[in-house]
Formats: sequence, C-alpha cells, structure tokens
Amino acid sequence: MKKGYHPVIDAIEKCERGVTIPELFKLAKVLDVDPGLLMMQTKIPDDRILFLQTFIKYLAVKDQPMHLTAIRNLVEDAMKKRIDG
Repeated sequence: MKKGYHPVIDAIEKCERGVTIPELFKLAKVLDVDPGLLMMQTKIPDDRILFLQTFIKYLAVKDQPMHLTAIRNLVEDAMKKRIDG
C-alpha cells in the first residue's frame, strides 16, 4: 500500500462508496473540519479552507480581539446581502 493511501478514502473520493451520517461525522472529526464542509458541492481552495478553519476557531473564543469581531460583522453583512439578493 502506498504511503498515505487508504482504499476506503480513495473510494469515497471517487464517489465509488458512500458514507453514512455517523461516518461523515467521524471523518470530519479526524480531519478536524466541520461536517458541513465535507458535504459541500463547491470546491474551495485548500488555503481558504485552512484560513476558514483557523478563523472559526478564533471566533469560538469568548473574548475575541476587535479586528475579529469586525471581520465577523463584515462576513455576516455580506451573507445577508447575498441572501436578500
């Protein structure tokens, strides 16, 4: 077997094998990502995923630095405008 190769993961990536919801949550936990990310149809560049994961972890902290609060507000406003059309 090649280093880093796993036949089950390979089959999932090729859509040759599906995953159950519990398996999806286990995969997300192992990968340290939100389960919703694994269900997205849109391809997001790896560097943006890493940025978003780090940003989400910072937002989870109770006392956020002011610049993070400002960024969160900008993102929320952009999301609202996109939903409202």
